[in-house]
Amino acid sequence: MPGLFGILELGKRTLISQQMAQSIVGNNIANVNTEGYSRQRTDLEQVGSLRTPWGTIGLGVQVKSISRMRDALTDRLYRDANGAYKEWETKAQFMRQIDSIFTEIDEAGIGSKMDAFFNAWQDLANDPESVQPRIALRESAIALTDAFQQTANKLKWQKENINNRVSKVVDEFNAIIKKIAELNSQIPAAGAKNSNANELLDERDRLLDRLAELADIQVFERSNLGIAVYIGSTSLVEGAFYQELTTEVVNNNDLPVVNVLGPDGNEPNLQSGELKALLDLRDKIIPEYEDALNTLARNLVEQVNAYHKVGYTLDGETGFNFFDNRYITAGTIRLDPQIEEDVNKIIAAAEDAAGDNTQAMRIAALKNLPLLDDFSFRDYYASLVTKVGLDGQTAEDLSRSNEILTRQTMLQRESTIGVNLDEEMVDMIRYQQSYMAASRMIATVDQMIEAIINLR
Repeated sequence: MPGLFGILELGKRTLISQQMAQSIVGNNIANVNTEGYSRQRTDLEQVGSLRTPWGTIGLGVQVKSISRMRDALTDRLYRDANGAYKEWETKAQFMRQIDSIFTEIDEAGIGSKMDAFFNAWQDLANDPESVQPRIALRESAIALTDAFQQTANKLKWQKENINNRVSKVVDEFNAIIKKIAELNSQIPAAGAKNSNANELLDERDRLLDRLAELADIQVFERSNLGIAVYIGSTSLVEGAFYQELTTEVVNNNDLPVVNVLGPDGNEPNLQSGELKALLDLRDKIIPEYEDALNTLARNLVEQVNAYHKVGYTLDGETGFNFFDNRYITAGTIRLDPQIEEDVNKIIAAAEDAAGDNTQAMRIAALKNLPLLDDFSFRDYYASLVTKVGLDGQTAEDLSRSNEILTRQTMLQRESTIGVNLDEEMVDMIRYQQSYMAASRMIATVDQMIEAIINLR
């Protein structure tokens, strides 16, 4: 009701409201460097009004709510951009390691060993009656098969590393999904008790940011049920209910492969994120390199054996394979046991005639013949090395470009949720002035009441 005591009540509400607003400003300033903190704002509203014979008068101000400054659109743009960045960053990281596998250092790679192998055949053709070129050829062939096997094994090790990381990513993903569902159940209760749920909301948003780095997600608001999280058309979180990704281990060429399955038992349709990068590397990119290496090894075995088997040794024997034709992959290629044990089984002649070097010349000439998709053996391997380098460079370029886009969207989001100290200082002064004015008003009313009490 109107009157001096009504004005005192109005002043009290003003003091309380401005004090609360000042506390929120202080909290914003304190959390200016806190990762994931959303700037808060005190929403004030009129208490109401009172009709009097002289007109309607206001009853002051009160705190309506404390709001978080968030924008769903900028959140989605940031998470999409960051998910794409994490995908290409992960690919670039592994491609650097794969590129180092194919790098020719100190002539230890397949390319250098292949050159030495065919040059050794040429040396044998120059001296087909001697044992020394045969010994050198055998050692060169062993070095080449070792290079094939080491390269294949290193690619296999990369896939094993990726497998381990896939398991860890799925475990982290599921842990986040579970925590988001728990927060969905806690946040409405916190709001119902008039307690501040903003910290829980910030924690949930931080979890969503991390989840979007691991795999592309869609987030939908479900009013009092919290949020829903989807991968493609598959629901992962609905309120307090959640479903996890699952894994199954299958053997693929003696390598345990961790397959990722959605709650429906099907592979999730991933469009970006770290998990997509790992699965692409393991199931598409590295197998493509392995297939190319296996094609090179198989054709090398078949072509060399085709000439070697029909030729003659120094003793007039024939029918010997140079490479063991039971092992024709890059990871298993090896010399025929008879050649490895006895260099006299190495064939140089097309006929059982002294000084004949025809087969050695033919095998040496294989180096430059277009036998693999119009490529020679050496050029085919060089094209593989080039492809690895280009794939790595593409990953690096897309990683950098998506990093720039992520920073831009992050700055756009920070303009909404970030704490601006200049703005907070202005608000601090504004609320201080209002508080001081309300204090002055209460002091004035106190004097007026005292004057009335002192009337005689």
